[in-house]
Amino acid sequence: MSAPDITEPIRDALLGDTFITGLLGAYLGSFPIFTRRPVPGDAPYPMLVVSMDITIRDEDGVNDFRPMIVRDGAVYHTNELPDNYRLVDTIAQGVRRLFHRQRNSITVPGWTVSDIQASIPVNVSVEQDKITGRVVELSVRTARLA
Repeated sequence: MSAPDITEPIRDALLGDTFITGLLGAYLGSFPIFTRRPVPGDAPYPMLVVSMDITIRDEDGVNDFRPMIVRDGAVYHTNELPDNYRLVDTIAQGVRRLFHRQRNSITVPGWTVSDIQASIPVNVSVEQDKITGRVVELSVRTARLA
């Protein structure tokens, strides 16, 4: 049995949070929130990139299936102004607030979400000095509906 795909539920939650989307620019009739790489070359900053599954741990019981799925939500911006770093941190803090201990923030069809832990934002290692970033690690504990 495989773990659920939480890509769209996470993206939908981010798009539904007006605090986060209010800090992002418009992009193609939506907002620059991406769930795959590479992101489009014309995507504006700041942007939010949600990783694919980083790890899936089995926390099963005797008669149930409970995968713990770990993903990253990274916020990026250009490093031209000090205010850009502060904006990145503000958006990342918004991501943490949206998900941390807020199990009802996402709905996964056929599954229950029993817990979400979101780390504090930490610096993203970026190869270019022209980009700044912060990342929030999301650990989503799910359980298969009977």
